[in-house]
Amino acid sequence: MYQSIYLEKISASGVLPADIYIKISDRYLKYKEKGQELETKKIETFLKGGMKVVYFEEAEIPTVKDWLGANADKIIDEVVASAGGKFKETAKKSLKSKDGLIEALGAEEMSDDHFSNLEKNSSGFISEAVANPMTGKAINALLDGAAGIAAHSLNVANLSIFLAMKLGVKDKKVLDSIYLGAIMHDFGKIRNKSEVLNSYEVNNIPDDHPDKGLAVVKKSAGLDPLVLEIIAQHHEQFDGDGYPKGIKGDAIKFESQIVALANFFDQNLRLTAGTKEDIHNMIKSVAQGNSTLFAPKLFPAVTEALKDAFK
Repeated sequence: MYQSIYLEKISASGVLPADIYIKISDRYLKYKEKGQELETKKIETFLKGGMKVVYFEEAEIPTVKDWLGANADKIIDEVVASAGGKFKETAKKSLKSKDGLIEALGAEEMSDDHFSNLEKNSSGFISEAVANPMTGKAINALLDGAAGIAAHSLNVANLSIFLAMKLGVKDKKVLDSIYLGAIMHDFGKIRNKSEVLNSYEVNNIPDDHPDKGLAVVKKSAGLDPLVLEIIAQHHEQFDGDGYPKGIKGDAIKFESQIVALANFFDQNLRLTAGTKEDIHNMIKSVAQGNSTLFAPKLFPAVTEALKDAFK
């Protein structure tokens, strides 16, 4: 017997603790053996093909869960080593948000429990961020280079909060809504119940996915209207050339513009090798978007914050 594990939970940074299987036409086929590595590029290929889970033998599940826990601890330790011990709890809460997001994205249908869990995790992260604001080193260390929509969404959410606080946003309720809207900004890429579009090639992204995202999240009663506006507007541009509505200027919510910028940064950075030069070029691209893609009032605070984080 076999048990599934969400593919986005599998780290590509270490050797597998057990044989891993993929399911094809009701058959379980061994893909990699214990001791081998599952490469990031292969994870990306599987995700783009619509694969959500991989399988392990049931007897190996405790070992696999221990391995996943050790990988999480390694990520937390790396954040602490880079940014300092005071960001250990920040890293923990960020990973918790990612786990909840993976569970929600992988579900056949998103339930009220999924939305409630996302809200709870988001609120927990924001409480920590308000009490202990992220530094440039912290947001840099938190940047998740893993494949998949969950890692991208987490990056957008974390970066949005970092930038929002640099722009003077202090109200926890507003920060909660920014984080939750950013976490769920790409829910419209969910097709055919639970198939997730994981390609970040800009030309392949449907122009109607913000509207589709609204349709998904509106199933949850009680969400702050700002969350809905962020999801609806995260591809709108200051000059009106965005989508899906083509609204412009201050008709786009300030908070939506922050998430749009964070989304632009992470989405396009994923199309590069992620070198220091790539990051610096991306910051230049953000600056070049002043008054066209993004509102002038975001500048120079956002570019200064990004330069501080990725110097």
